[in-house]
Amino acid sequence: MGATIHDCAAAQGPVTPESDNAHLEVGAVERPEIADELILEQRADDGKRFATLRAQLALKGHVLNRTHRDDGPVVYWAERWGLVRNLPTIADVQRFLTQIGGQP
Repeated sequence: MGATIHDCAAAQGPVTPESDNAHLEVGAVERPEIADELILEQRADDGKRFATLRAQLALKGHVLNRTHRDDGPVVYWAERWGLVRNLPTIADVQRFLTQIGGQP
């Protein structure tokens, strides 16, 4: 008989903050005391950056929108004359703004 999923999971044991391999897990932070500060800082910067890019694109006749982070990964799109341009990341929004002659 082969091993079941439950057998494999039990053999590895749980990864806890005290286990030897906790630091190797995806998303693990070397200095957890600063993790919350970095996340909050990043969200604040993204909000300000988004507002700035939205205003700059508006000056070029485009409407910039984004999804909400509670719905999954944030993606962006610009609209003009009924056409939509998908911009997966905020860096793509910046490149698009530069491409249409906006101020970086």
